[in-house]
Amino acid sequence: MIVPATLVSILPCELRETKPGNPGSFVMPAVPKGEVEVLVLRSADAPYYVDYERGSIKMHGDPELVLKSVVEDYIRATIYVTVDAHPGLFYVLGDKTQADIKKDHRVELENANRKQNNWFEKLVKAADDTWQRVRRHNVISDQHRIAAHRLGLKREWADILAPSDTVECEYCTTLISGKAVVCPQCRMPQEAAMLRLPEVARNIIRKSVAKET
Repeated sequence: MIVPATLVSILPCELRETKPGNPGSFVMPAVPKGEVEVLVLRSADAPYYVDYERGSIKMHGDPELVLKSVVEDYIRATIYVTVDAHPGLFYVLGDKTQADIKKDHRVELENANRKQNNWFEKLVKAADDTWQRVRRHNVISDQHRIAAHRLGLKREWADILAPSDTVECEYCTTLISGKAVVCPQCRMPQEAAMLRLPEVARNIIRKSVAKET
């Protein structure tokens, strides 16, 4: 018997995770402070490799294992994470609504909020250190700014640039200066900004990024 599972998010940013099989993608919107978002997984199919001639076949997967993978992979890929400080993302067994999570899973929700706040504190500390060294807004990511705002902290670097001055990174979607040719977060070149540079300069930047990666 397949038991459904529910992904629970209090993330201040959009969640996008992909997994092999069906469903292949998991998308949840950014969650306002004090709220919760849920995504119910009632069934899942996963490819199972048989051999060279037969290739892979579809096998019924366990929703719990799939959501466990989503949670662990997302948290593992995030910076400044520890056992007691990480993004607010978890799963529970069963087909749950937002009201169910707030009522029946208050302990898990409180733990998620506590750990996410601990993670926000680490992000703010890192941004403070970076700001002291360079004092440039374009090296502070939107993730760091959100952390400061969620904790109610006033920081010079947390002032969001005017919308007309910012764009989303073409690769990681972090808000960055529209003049940036390389994203300060993921270090990828921004093709729209690169077009304003001479070809020689573009080649130098691409070679530099290739060496870093």
